[in-house]
Amino acid sequence: MTFFSPLDAMIEAAYLANPPTEFFQHIFFDHFDPRIFANDHQGDIRLMLNIGYAASDHRIVVRKDKLVPIAEILTLKPDISRLPIALEIEDSTYKNYLDTRKRAGLFACEETLAMMVKQPWKDDALHKEVAWAIASIPEQVTYSDGLDINQVAMYDPEYKQWHFVSLDNEET
Repeated sequence: MTFFSPLDAMIEAAYLANPPTEFFQHIFFDHFDPRIFANDHQGDIRLMLNIGYAASDHRIVVRKDKLVPIAEILTLKPDISRLPIALEIEDSTYKNYLDTRKRAGLFACEETLAMMVKQPWKDDALHKEVAWAIASIPEQVTYSDGLDINQVAMYDPEYKQWHFVSLDNEET
């Protein structure tokens, strides 16, 4: 799974620890050696770019004890002979990510992301925020075939709460 936000990456990793007793480290894409993945797919790198998490009527959907991502699937054909590789994401993909957050009321999300990259949070602050995000996950519902997944859920570090936005008219 690939994330625009380091905080979202850490929330995912902590949730997968179940219970989140051990913290994982995120790495920026330019520090990642993708050759192992490219070798498995004839030179292609397939990424799931996280937009948020599936939700049904303000309940976060889980399947096999994992959050269910709402994601865009990308296939890259990078030149893996030169590292780091460039991660080129279409403007429409990034715009969809930002628009989803803005529709949820997260109007400063672009500035927050830029700040996280320019001035990464210290580990203890990041771990506290992740712990709060995990502890404050709203009611959950287990995925089933008839479940109406009608929302995207995302965590807001500024207000320390989860937001939900309708999937209507979404391309994710």
